[in-house]
Amino acid sequence: MEGRRSRAGRSGGSGSARRTEGGAWGGGRRRRAPARAAVAISVSLLAALLVACPNTVAPPATITVDGVVLGIDGVPLAGVLAHAQGELTTTGADGAFRLEGISTPYTLTLGSGGTEGWVHAYEGLTATAPLLVPTGPALDGYTAGIQGALLGIGALPDDELVSVGVEGTSAPVLGYGGATGSGASYGGVAFWRTPGTQAPARVHALRIQVDAQGSPLAYFGYDVRDVMLVDGAITTADVQLNLPVADARLEGTVTVASGGVATGTRVLARFGASYALPFYGGPAATVLSLPAPDVGDGSVVVVTEAGYPHGTTLAWTSVPVGPAFAFEAPTPPHLLAPAPNAAGVTAATEFRAEGGPAGGRLFVWYPVAASDGPRLALTTAADTARIPDVTPLGLTLVAGGRYEWRVHALAAENYEAATSVPAVYGAIFMFGALGAIPQDGAIASSTVRTMTLAP
Repeated sequence: MEGRRSRAGRSGGSGSARRTEGGAWGGGRRRRAPARAAVAISVSLLAALLVACPNTVAPPATITVDGVVLGIDGVPLAGVLAHAQGELTTTGADGAFRLEGISTPYTLTLGSGGTEGWVHAYEGLTATAPLLVPTGPALDGYTAGIQGALLGIGALPDDELVSVGVEGTSAPVLGYGGATGSGASYGGVAFWRTPGTQAPARVHALRIQVDAQGSPLAYFGYDVRDVMLVDGAITTADVQLNLPVADARLEGTVTVASGGVATGTRVLARFGASYALPFYGGPAATVLSLPAPDVGDGSVVVVTEAGYPHGTTLAWTSVPVGPAFAFEAPTPPHLLAPAPNAAGVTAATEFRAEGGPAGGRLFVWYPVAASDGPRLALTTAADTARIPDVTPLGLTLVAGGRYEWRVHALAAENYEAATSVPAVYGAIFMFGALGAIPQDGAIASSTVRTMTLAP
């Protein structure tokens, strides 16, 4: 701009202007220099103003997402497709994946194709290292039987039972079994996915005397044996259960929200973060008062189920034995839309729910038959959702496909923490076999509605 004023001065300005220019830069042909210098100064000033201006739009920042995908048993899932903002990759043997140049917040879609196709999308993420436990993938693995004699007992008395669990010592193993009155041996089954056809494990056995309602009265023996599980075979591990086990009183209360009723209670003895052995599973109890065996690390996991007209809740807490505890089973979410048996559902159809614990919402759509399409899920912080886009993973929705859908409300510290909550009821059955059992939590699930995709 100043360069233009200088040119105007030369063509028709005052003599003093020309003298100033001549005095400053020597006059003559060197007068062009001020214009170039002024332009450079103006560009610098303009750049400084742009930086300082609060309304200046800066290029959006991007992140690199280094995520890990686990099965509900805590084992990494390999070969899972991961997509966000046009970037597509596949998880490695360690369940890890990387997506670069991602703007936040972002929607991450996991899944796989084939006859067991599934898709689980997570919207509104900001984490650079998300830990994800998707709903949908089938877990293939290895199975072995377990059995053994109850040494030092003979026949088990009618008012006694034996609780048996299997703990993986190098990788997660799901194993359970037991024996009831008049038995002289126990039996059970174990399942694992890694490291291969053989898995090192530890068999825990606890002998329990119970009353007519199944509540424990005393513990007459505990034993643990290390074994090697072999796929397709039966592993034998005899256990010695004739030495009494000390116990301490477990006292606490479980609150069920208005309109609900407790339907079941389960208590497990913790063995650190990696294992818990069931010692009580019986009628619902909002007030617990029972002896807890002196095994494990001195703490227990209390799991309570509650039923409501509009759904069910599964809540759990980890507490030390001794001090009284209290926790609440929250109400499940209500389904609002679409109505039951909705037809003509499309990608634009809005699904809505309200209520339930804070944390996250997991909308799930299960095909009535395999031919109706892939299994679908969406985790979100919102109360509304739409069917996730399956096309980036090479899948398609089946015209006229029939689905059942529901919403799980996931109790967690925050939404991003909810992405690693395994919201599958089968996962809760794995208490006592999974590593990293959450200290406290709840999964509140709505009732189920049916729908049909548009033709």
